[in-house]
Amino acid sequence: MPIQAWRRCRLSPTNLLLNVLARDTAVLPVVHQRWQQAVKAHAATNPDWSPVKERTLADGLFNAPPPSTVLDQWLACQEKRFSEWAATNGGSWDYTPGSIDRLTELVLRNTPTVAAIRDPGNADFVDGACYYLGEMLRRGCPSRWVCREFRDEGDPITANFQLQLDDDAGFIGPFHVLSFMLERGDLGRPRACYDEWVGGIQ
Repeated sequence: MPIQAWRRCRLSPTNLLLNVLARDTAVLPVVHQRWQQAVKAHAATNPDWSPVKERTLADGLFNAPPPSTVLDQWLACQEKRFSEWAATNGGSWDYTPGSIDRLTELVLRNTPTVAAIRDPGNADFVDGACYYLGEMLRRGCPSRWVCREFRDEGDPITANFQLQLDDDAGFIGPFHVLSFMLERGDLGRPRACYDEWVGGIQ
C-alpha cells in the first residue's frame, strides 16, 4: 500500500478501543468502512496484490488440543453411568434448554459452594452435572469435547474437559461455568452461557 494511503488509514488498535469505551461505539463501523475502501482502492490499482495475515499473539489461542485418552475414558464412563445419574437426580434429563434451570438448582442444592464442587466426595455428582451441561452445549452448537489443561488450584481433572467449536473459534468449560456460578452467586450464569454459545450460530 502506498505510504500516502497508509498514513491516511493508519490507526492504533489500542487507541481505537479506548476511544470506543470513552466516547462512542459508532466509530467502529466508520473506521471499518474507511479501511475497507482503502483496501479495495489499493487492490484495484495493484491486481497482483492480496492482503496477508500477519502473526499476532492471539494466533493459535483456540487451536484444538490433541486427542486425549483421559477424556475418552471419562466420556465413556459418563455415558455409561448417565441413566443412573439421571434417575438419582430426579429423572427427565432430556438435554433441552428448559432443563438448564433445573440443573442450576440441582447443583446449588448438592454443591452450594466452590469448595463443595471441588470436593472429591462429590465427584460422581459433579462429573454427571458437567457431562450433562457439556452435552447440552454440544447439541446446541456444532462442537466437540476436548481436553485442555485449564485447572485452577483445587480443581478436579473434570475442569480440563471442555467443548470446542468445530471452527475452533472458541471453547467453554462446563465445570468452570458451574464453579463460576457458585463463586459469584450468579444463578443465571449457565443459562446466559448456553444462550451465548447457541446464539453464535444464529
